[in-house]
Formats: sequence, structure tokens, C-alpha cells
Amino acid sequence: MRVTAHLSQPAWDSLGTHYEDTQLLEFLVLVGWYRTIRYLPNGLFLEEEPWGVPFPAR
Repeated sequence: MRVTAHLSQPAWDSLGTHYEDTQLLEFLVLVGWYRTIRYLPNGLFLEEEPWGVPFPAR
């Protein structure tokens, strides 16, 4: 998924060969939920937990 939150057509087609439509819908909801949750700590300027492992740099 790109920063613009668009899934490319080839990626969508590839997912469609492995998953049913209901599973793809669940995938979109799950990704959207986690993206939404991410805004809360960022908006509140919460500090990172010292025990947390950061994601690798891009």
C-alpha cells in the first residue's frame, strides 16, 4: 500500500486470487482500523514506550 492509501490494481488482483470477497472486505476494514488508531497517539503526542520495538526505517 502506498502512502496515498491506494492499493494498486495488480496488488488487488493478486489478493483476489487467494481470498474471497468477504475476506478482502475484512482486510480493508482491518487496515483502515489500524490506520485510524495510529492517529490517536500521534495527535496526543504520546511518547513511545521504552519497551516497544520500532519498525525498521524505510
